[in-house]
Order: sequence, then structure tokens, then C-alpha cells
Amino acid sequence: MKTEFGTCPAPYKIERIGEHSAKISFAENAIEIEPGRWIADIYELTTAYTPNIDERIKSNYDVWMKHAKDVDYEVNAEKSQTLEDRLAKVETLVSGTPSYGELLEAVSLLLEA
Repeated sequence: MKTEFGTCPAPYKIERIGEHSAKISFAENAIEIEPGRWIADIYELTTAYTPNIDERIKSNYDVWMKHAKDVDYEVNAEKSQTLEDRLAKVETLVSGTPSYGELLEAVSLLLEA
């Protein structure tokens, strides 16, 4: 996802989430579009936090970056379903006499952003 920054972003950033998790944000293709304005592609993943996570990322940066891109692709693929795809699923669910659970699932599909 393209993100704007006030300074050139670091190749990655570790944000601890609670005691056991961390969000890792990877920046790639950083470009200064004007003085003090940068844009970069950002890929994020959540993983288990370990005291040596920084060293693990540094020593296997390419593997971590690829994993973050794979996770980003999967998340965006799920989000990018078209309205037609969602309507087709709804039509399949409610064909005949749908159960209450099927109706709730159909409404949920329609409300997805």
C-alpha cells in the first residue's frame, strides 16, 4: 500500500503489540516527491515477538520482506472481491428457502467493504 511520509522511511519498523506479538512494517520503493514528502510501498505483517526479532529480520531480510508481501497480497485479494462476486455468493446462499444463518451470512457478504 502506498503511504506518505515526512522523511525517508526506514527499511522496516517493529511495533510491539502487547507482550507476545509485533507488527512489522516494511518500506520499499521510497521516493521523495518534493522536499519533506516521501511515498513508499508498505507491507505489514503481525508475528510473534521475540527479544531478538530485530536481528532475525536483519539476517533474513529478503525472506521477511517476501513473507510480508505474500501476506499483503492475500489480505488485499480477499478485500478486492467485486460487488458482482459478493452478489453471486448471496444468490447461491439464498436460493430456495434459506435458513436464518444463511440469511445472516448473505447480509454479512453484502456489508463487506
